[in-house]
Amino acid sequence: MGASPAQALTAVHELTAVHERTGGNGQLAHEPAKRGRVVIVSGSVGAGHDGVANELAHRLRERGHPVTVLDLLDGFPLAVRILLSSAYVFTMRVAPWLYELTCWLVEHSRSFQRIADRICGTATAWLLPAVNDADLVVATYPPASRALGRLRQSCRLTVPVVTYLTDPAPNYLWVHPDVDLHLTASRATAAETEATYGIPVEPVGPLVSRAFRVTDREAARAHLERSLGISPDTRIALVVLGSLGVGNVREAITALKAAGMLPVVLCGQNRKLLRSLRDVRGALALGWRDDVPSLVAGADLVVHNAGGLSLTESLVAGVPAITFASIPGHGRANARSLERSGTAPWARSAPELTALARAAMRTPMRRWPVAEETAAQRISDLATAGASER
Repeated sequence: MGASPAQALTAVHELTAVHERTGGNGQLAHEPAKRGRVVIVSGSVGAGHDGVANELAHRLRERGHPVTVLDLLDGFPLAVRILLSSAYVFTMRVAPWLYELTCWLVEHSRSFQRIADRICGTATAWLLPAVNDADLVVATYPPASRALGRLRQSCRLTVPVVTYLTDPAPNYLWVHPDVDLHLTASRATAAETEATYGIPVEPVGPLVSRAFRVTDREAARAHLERSLGISPDTRIALVVLGSLGVGNVREAITALKAAGMLPVVLCGQNRKLLRSLRDVRGALALGWRDDVPSLVAGADLVVHNAGGLSLTESLVAGVPAITFASIPGHGRANARSLERSGTAPWARSAPELTALARAAMRTPMRRWPVAEETAAQRISDLATAGASER
């Protein structure tokens, strides 16, 4: 029988301390440490979970770690894959109330939690051989956290597991008592998770592309003026709708125009929305873009509806953010958490959005402190310590 998660994590912490003192092999400081192999388990639902997974993989590879990124959807039976991908997109666009109800039931009903765990567990047979030879496994997708926690609970998986919460608001699927370590970006999320679920969480800062931190605002602004054909004195409100391009965007456009701003809408992959907005006066609609760091850095305000990766990117760039017309389920939970922590105000009506947008234009821009970005190094240390143990 394998070690318990608590024992395994204690051993990893001890080995990390040895690594820091000796150079990583527990013997001689001048010998190079063995860089542990990391497997990151994400989920290709939207772009947020994959975005965090890919950025983490990039930073770990810079540190010399072999990294594999898995899509948990590949491991589910076809029916579950459809439920978590196509059916999710359909529900969000056609029956958002049903998604809100489902999220509420999973959070509050033990029966629905058992069903959710059963669904997550259908990927374990595929997942176990894919991660069993790693030195550390990291989940950036809620069902992956539950599936890996289940494997640790049954002692079928002996490799330590870390979950990195990509949402400001925790939920039942994000946490598992048998996951060895939970990480998140902010102290507020860490405190809320521990208060709600009794599981300690370590704040280690955001995991977004460094381009959002290093892009110069003046250069970004010049890029927007050239590429979008706007004047230098135009106040820009970037409206981000996620990769799926869902949300009540027309009301946001009207409210932002009333605040004296030019709404620039990122429609993601929603081509129908893009076509419908192209003739709206006083606003610009854009499809899928590769210059998002410049768009964010050159904007005066970011308006979001989900609170995921796009929100974190704006905070790293130092651009004020407002929640408006939040999507059901995790979007509304994120909006509440962001408002409670003072991270981003939540406009519940168009007039409130107008007022908050005007106030945001008078708010000094402050980037997320770079000293708090310790996630990659923390995970690197754990993986190196895990490799030393094997």
